[in-house]
Amino acid sequence: MAFNRDYFNLIGPGAGRGPRQWTYISTDLIATVDDADYFIDVAGEVRAGDRIHVVRVATGTVDNPTTVTTVTDLVVLTAVGPKDGGTVTVTTFPNALSLT
Repeated sequence: MAFNRDYFNLIGPGAGRGPRQWTYISTDLIATVDDADYFIDVAGEVRAGDRIHVVRVATGTVDNPTTVTTVTDLVVLTAVGPKDGGTVTVTTFPNALSLT
């Protein structure tokens, strides 16, 4: 499944230019979600240092999950807006909460 903007939401705006908090829910494996440019559709919205809390739904749908198998924090390493070529890279946050 590809990135779906409908399930990507800002949950903490950050102070000033500080990092922001986002949430994303998907049925995709974390190994897919943390691929380079998975979040390319929001390259103009995220910035380096932002955190993305990813919730992986194992059974059910993202609209009606019955089992959640993984909650992982990712940190945005690079974010270049579409007018400049567009790219987003993320990595697992060092002290991330990861439930499997």
